Amino acid sequence: MNYQNPQLLYALFALAIPILIHLFNLRRHKTILFSSVRFLKNIKQENTKKRNLKNILVLITRLLAITFLILAFCKPFIKEDKGYISSNKVFIYVDNSFSMDAIDEDGRLIDIAKNYALNIAQSHNNEEVYLLTNNINNQNTLILNNKELTIKINDIETRGNSKNINQIIQIKESISTSKDKIYIISDFQKKFISNDLISDDKNIIKLIPINNPNTNNISLDSLWINQPIITSKNEIEIFLKISNYGNKNSNTSVSLELNNKLETKRIIIIEENKSEIYSFKIIVDQIDNINGKFIIEDYPISFDNTLYFSLNKSQKINILNIYENESVNNFNYLFKDTSMFSYKSSKISNIQYSEISYQDFVILNEINSCSDALEKYLIQILKKGSNITLIPSKDFQINNFNKFLNRLEINSFKNLDTNTYVIEKINFQHPLYSNVFDGDFKEIKYPKVSYSYSIDNSALSNKILSQFNKEDFLSQYSCFNSNFYVFNSPLSLKENNFKYHSLFVPTFLNMALESSKINKLYSIIDIDKYFVSNKKLTNDTYHLVNNESDIIPTFKSFNGKSLFYTNDQINKSGFYKLFYKKEKLENISFNYNSKEGSTDIYTKKMIRNILTNSNNSNITILDSNIEKINNLISNESNGKQYWRLCLIFSLFFFGLEMLIIKIIK
Repeated sequence: MNYQNPQLLYALFALAIPILIHLFNLRRHKTILFSSVRFLKNIKQENTKKRNLKNILVLITRLLAITFLILAFCKPFIKEDKGYISSNKVFIYVDNSFSMDAIDEDGRLIDIAKNYALNIAQSHNNEEVYLLTNNINNQNTLILNNKELTIKINDIETRGNSKNINQIIQIKESISTSKDKIYIISDFQKKFISNDLISDDKNIIKLIPINNPNTNNISLDSLWINQPIITSKNEIEIFLKISNYGNKNSNTSVSLELNNKLETKRIIIIEENKSEIYSFKIIVDQIDNINGKFIIEDYPISFDNTLYFSLNKSQKINILNIYENESVNNFNYLFKDTSMFSYKSSKISNIQYSEISYQDFVILNEINSCSDALEKYLIQILKKGSNITLIPSKDFQINNFNKFLNRLEINSFKNLDTNTYVIEKINFQHPLYSNVFDGDFKEIKYPKVSYSYSIDNSALSNKILSQFNKEDFLSQYSCFNSNFYVFNSPLSLKENNFKYHSLFVPTFLNMALESSKINKLYSIIDIDKYFVSNKKLTNDTYHLVNNESDIIPTFKSFNGKSLFYTNDQINKSGFYKLFYKKEKLENISFNYNSKEGSTDIYTKKMIRNILTNSNNSNITILDSNIEKINNLISNESNGKQYWRLCLIFSLFFFGLEMLIIKIIK
């Protein structure tokens, strides 16, 4: 037994007072004269026994009444020692993601969650309380006193940032590695709970589900374009994905605005729990400064009603042609002096390997061998997403190149074949030719090859052009994030007339266009840690600006790309402009994570089933009742309280004392 006020136990010495009174009866006896006392002896003995019994009972009840009264003021309790609390730190996580904007019969979910957090904090007023939300990271989470904590909780508002339980526990671990108590107040969307939670047996986790009414919601999920190149005065087709997370069919209007001007508006109907993709075609004259947004009308969850995007003119595709002999340098007329390509040609003996890192498309144009340095840079650009085309030479060193191809798990070259074959099969479904031909293709005159290398077909390849003998004239392999194209014959020899054929131009043009990365139209707050600029920039200070903020992102140059890390400084969706000094470089758009629009949640019953199957006693789910939560916290913090029971016993014995005095005359 423990006591909150053990010093009051000294008051038990006061029990000696009624005992002394009982032992030394201080009442004076009064003498009464009778004429005869011979009949009083038996009466006297009988009354003395009754009086002694009455006095003893009164003494006992009085002692018990005083004892329990003193114990009531000492506040006795029994500590519930379960062996898992070893610190006085308490963490309260309030889920302030946008899904908490849903409205219950008791109000907004975020307001209900804040009320729970305030009561939990007040119940732990003798412990260190940490407040965690989605927009507070482990660098600026503070220990707060009661007044500051109340202010901080009341100031919580929903944000676009979101975290799962595993991330919350990681933040807690960065603050305290001891066994602590964590209260998690959330609507428990299914994406919020991770499997790692079930195996966490280090902390005491209390789950408090907020009753989400499963509000219907229509969300603008994502948008994209399929064009690799965006230039002025062309038609652009934009694809928009819209999802209905509700349990009934919904209709709404979708508006498209470009530079704050309404471009188009249409009414759509989306079936329950379905997603639909809609296409919008726009024609633009100038692509350098276009900010667009799609808007729908939906309530009460409205953060995903607007989807921002920015269209920036594509940069030229960087092409490097590496050749062995000047006579095979036959791509100048194809790529040079165009607005789409930035073309360079270099002899292998004069090449500067550092230039390879900046290329989008590299042509290994009939070089005889591949050095270790060249191999290193080629693998590097493959990993960053650039494409490579290999054209063997007449003096091709097969073993040297096979070593490189084997590292990439690409089919190697075998023997030289001087027989003449017709290229008779074209893969019209391949992206290189899917939009090239129109109409009947039966009357075409196919090119011929009289000097080629046979290919080992052990690795999986995508056949693009095939010869009559079933050998691949042109094949494509997926390497890392890129395409690796391989010809089986030199293209500069008279034995091969492919370079004079009509297939030559669309083949290499589309190889180059496939090397262009489709412009990213927007970034996702809290997921995309950086955005990529289309411009080749140097290391300096840049500003990301909108009407409300001026942010300095961290600049890094990697594999020829300009990366800007936002360092979690973006917390509001909308249009931003990237500036260098006073020069605007390009438009950047940020959107909230559309997954927050999902109303698919774990109910209390589902969470209980998960916890039951996990057999993890350190994780419990609490009823969403403030009084029950406060009682539970009080019992866990102070043990099971017995002062009320002591007070009841004290009153009982005081009443029993008066009853004995009345009954026994």
